[in-house]
Amino acid sequence: MSLMIDKHDAKEEKKSLYFVKDTYYKTKLDGSFQRYGGFNTGSGWNLTNGLSYLQNLIYGATYNSIINIDVKEALRYAQELQCEDSIQYYESVLDEGFEYISVDGNNTTSFVTAFLESQDKIKVKIGNSKNGKLFKELSQEDQMSIQHIEKINTVTLRKILIHQACDLFRSVNQQTKLNNQEWRQARWSALSKFIRDIANNNNRKIFLNLVYNNESNLDTRAHEELIAQFSLKIKSQRSSSLASVSLDAFYEDNDQLPLNLEKKICAVLDQVLKISNAANEGVPIQRKLTKGTLHNLLDFVLMVVDEKSFRIKKHKELFEWFLDEDAKFQVEAGKVTEDDKEDLSYIHWTKFYYNPLFYNRTKAMFEASFLRDIEVLTSRGVVKVKRTAADNFTWEQKLELYIKQEALLRNGGQMSVLDLYLGKYEADHMIPVTAGGETTIENGELMPVIENRLKGPASSQKYFDFQK
Repeated sequence: MSLMIDKHDAKEEKKSLYFVKDTYYKTKLDGSFQRYGGFNTGSGWNLTNGLSYLQNLIYGATYNSIINIDVKEALRYAQELQCEDSIQYYESVLDEGFEYISVDGNNTTSFVTAFLESQDKIKVKIGNSKNGKLFKELSQEDQMSIQHIEKINTVTLRKILIHQACDLFRSVNQQTKLNNQEWRQARWSALSKFIRDIANNNNRKIFLNLVYNNESNLDTRAHEELIAQFSLKIKSQRSSSLASVSLDAFYEDNDQLPLNLEKKICAVLDQVLKISNAANEGVPIQRKLTKGTLHNLLDFVLMVVDEKSFRIKKHKELFEWFLDEDAKFQVEAGKVTEDDKEDLSYIHWTKFYYNPLFYNRTKAMFEASFLRDIEVLTSRGVVKVKRTAADNFTWEQKLELYIKQEALLRNGGQMSVLDLYLGKYEADHMIPVTAGGETTIENGELMPVIENRLKGPASSQKYFDFQK
């Protein structure tokens, strides 16, 4: 502790419970390097732990410290060292109205605050009483004694940068062990911020609608781990294990993902969010997906929207198609013998989804099924091929079509080359791109803009000799 005090110009002193409560509301609990712990929530203490702590506190048998950062002093220090990350961070915390940032001790402060405010669940045995009492049920003398005489050791850090705060948080939690994802995320990097941000915006609904039953799973960062695994899968070009050792290395070796990969991950999550909202109009499904099945869904959506360049038009119908295929695969896997499950069982592959051999096999199964049913899915309007610049006829091709059509329209009307320059004609795909038509002269035809729009995605019969 003394080394930390010297290094970060820390002020260590005993503070009353009243002061602890008052400071609690001025203190930011930042998931960047803190666990989502505290009264009634999080991966820290549960109610039993909290009551036990309060009981021991009143009897003078606790020795932990509350560690906070004084934001104004830390900002001054960051400005002296010209640390832009720290300056921006501390300024944003002050803008939010906080004076301190919690590094350690949030469980302590939240339970002390809950007790002093007489939360219904916080009943503590005082003196010789057999049953616990709410704080407001105590005598005035006992209330004054507990608020102003009982004290907790507090350490206020004044010279610390934000990346040092992350390192310190991990260091002081060696005994109160962080779970694997808490440890990975407790660093100041663009990668950890990206994972945290996309997991805790609207995308939280994905996990509550499809995978988990309550918020406590999200408090333990289970959803962040799933997104980190998916990100690693894409970053490694589907070659890396997704197990803990590989995820640890992913965080250690990468400060930031390339922008194109971030966009790809966000695009997939955006589509899966729409699926989760459309599944039952935003109501969580009763039979939750396993983690492995969610990974299969993420891989499937990535294949559809990125690799195959389709646009999802009817999210609920596509999800139903996915679940139908998943059911067929599971039934077939049930026929596989124990000896053959690693080679043949979809259930086994989904269970051990972190193995690249298995997650590539499940992806291949859904890809084969999708290509088999693509005509049905497009005809029903479930998916639609994305048009790209490569699907548009060039100006040179339009001139060639004008010559090959001999300036004639399908209805026998005469075209004007000047009208072509004025944009009154469009080059249409005789067999549309959505049906596999190519952007070639043999599949092209000039027609008036209004006729082309009225025709829509329908195919045309061959009319001119050059068409095939």
